[in-house]
Amino acid sequence: NWGNTEAELLIQAYVDPKNLPASPIDPQSLLPKVEINSTQLSILKELNTSVDKFGNEFWKLIKHHCESKGLEFEDLGLLTLVEYSDRYVKSPMTAVLLGQVLKNMPFDTSQSNLVVSWMEVDYPRNSKYSRKPFDNWEPSEEADREDFFYRLTKPSFSEVTINSTNDNRRIPHPRELDLEFDNGNTLNIRLDQGFGYWFVDGHVTAFPFNQSVNNQLEWINSTLLEIRLRNNSNFQTYLDIRLDE
Repeated sequence: NWGNTEAELLIQAYVDPKNLPASPIDPQSLLPKVEINSTQLSILKELNTSVDKFGNEFWKLIKHHCESKGLEFEDLGLLTLVEYSDRYVKSPMTAVLLGQVLKNMPFDTSQSNLVVSWMEVDYPRNSKYSRKPFDNWEPSEEADREDFFYRLTKPSFSEVTINSTNDNRRIPHPRELDLEFDNGNTLNIRLDQGFGYWFVDGHVTAFPFNQSVNNQLEWINSTLLEIRLRNNSNFQTYLDIRLDE
C-alpha cells in the first residue's frame, strides 16, 4: 500500500526540473557489477625452464596472471583435498612434471589428501631397445608406475590415493586439478594439453625402467631434474582457472 493516502492530498508542488540542483549520473554505474571468478592463461615458452624449477614457475605464472585479473590466492583457507584427473600421465616425464606442480603449490599441503585418477598404460605400438623418460611405462610395469608416483608425492601430503582404471568412461577427458579448502573455497585449473605439452630440450639418457623404483627415483634426482624443457608445439596451450569463494 505504499503511496496510498486514502484520497487525501499530502503535498503538491510544481517545479521546473531545469532549476533543480543535480549532477549527471554515469549510466554504466547503474549496471549490475559482475564479479569475475574465472580466467584463461595462454602459454607458449613461459615454462621452458629446468625440470626442478617447473613447479615453482608454474604457480608463479598462474598467481601473477590471476592477480592481474583481480583473483587473489591469499587467505583461501586450509587446503584439505587435492584431486588431479588425467588419462595420459603414462611416462616418467609427465609424472615428474605433475609431481613438481603438486609439491610446489603455494599452499600448505601437509594436512591435505591427494587423489590422482588416471588410465592404465597400454601396450606399446613399437618396442624400443632404449626407452627415454618421455616413453611410456608398459602394462607389466603398472605397479612400478604407481609406486614411483606414490613415493614421489607422499612426503608432501597426508595421504596419497591413486585410482587407476582401464575403462575410459570412468575418467573424464579434461585434465583437471581441483583444490578444496576447509571453508568451502575451491580452485579449479583445467590444463588444455596436460603435461605432455613439454618435452626434453636436447639429449637425455635412457630411463632405467628395468631397475628398482629406488634407482628410478635416484635417476630422476641426479639426471632429469637438471634437464631443460621446451614447448612441444608451435601453438599455445591454455590453462582455464576458476576460483569459487
